[in-house]
Amino acid sequence: MPHDGVFKKCMSDLMVAEDFLRAHLPAVIQQQLDFTTLSLSSGSFVDEDIKQYCSDIVYSLKSTQGEDCYIYCLVEHQSSDDPLMPFRLLRYSLAVMQKHLDQAKKRGQESKVVPLVVPLLFYHGPKQPYPHTNKMRFVDCFENVALAEQLYHGPFPLVDITVVPDEEILTHRSIALLEAVLKHIWSRDLLEKAILLAQAWAIANPTRELARTLMYYMWRIGEVSDENALVETIIRAVPSSQEDVMTIAQRFEQRGEQRGEQRGRLDERLAIAKGMLAEGADEKFVKRVTKLSDEDMSQLRLH
Repeated sequence: MPHDGVFKKCMSDLMVAEDFLRAHLPAVIQQQLDFTTLSLSSGSFVDEDIKQYCSDIVYSLKSTQGEDCYIYCLVEHQSSDDPLMPFRLLRYSLAVMQKHLDQAKKRGQESKVVPLVVPLLFYHGPKQPYPHTNKMRFVDCFENVALAEQLYHGPFPLVDITVVPDEEILTHRSIALLEAVLKHIWSRDLLEKAILLAQAWAIANPTRELARTLMYYMWRIGEVSDENALVETIIRAVPSSQEDVMTIAQRFEQRGEQRGEQRGRLDERLAIAKGMLAEGADEKFVKRVTKLSDEDMSQLRLH
């Protein structure tokens, strides 16, 4: 499309780009930008199947406070209008954010926040004015706009199982066992939660496949001082679970020795890492050499 080439050619000139942004960006946004840092970012964030209809150009700037900021500009030149343009702009903006995070990670500067991206739509189609001028918000793309506003204009729903009381978990019917296991999987000893787990098992009444999956998970990830005692507690509360639980109990016994060996190897690597850190070795280097996980390294920092 000739529109694409013309727009990109002109907007690749930073003087033209600056004048364009100063002419069209809202004043409240311009006040936050240091235009002396304006540069053209490489790469395209538009889907391959619509490149014939639009052209995306991304500029990066610093904010007046020195923070990284991105300005995202997209020219739209379809002959037909697109009521889902806000959704597309959001998708492209997220792609810019992800690329920024990926590049920072490659530089060893993993970011905990995403950069600001300002999507700007430039329209020059045959219909005048743009048919969806009053529907440029992301939530306007939904049939139930009021519900979309409630969902996307506030905090996303969070299920923090770590603070849900055990008594409440037991009211959650078929999900009770999964929630009980996941809440207490990091406990010092799952045997201390044996009664709760048995109660949750009885309430959830899991299928054989789900029951075995959860039991294997507890064995692989959790710490259990006496696996037989845990098994016996569950069987007493749920006699129908005996066959499945005993099958898993046998696996506990067969793999006990192997698990001890694995723990021994981990303890050895932790000791090596601790010594290297004490000698002033770089943490990333220590992690790479010892092949410890992020969780293991965090435990070393605590000690």
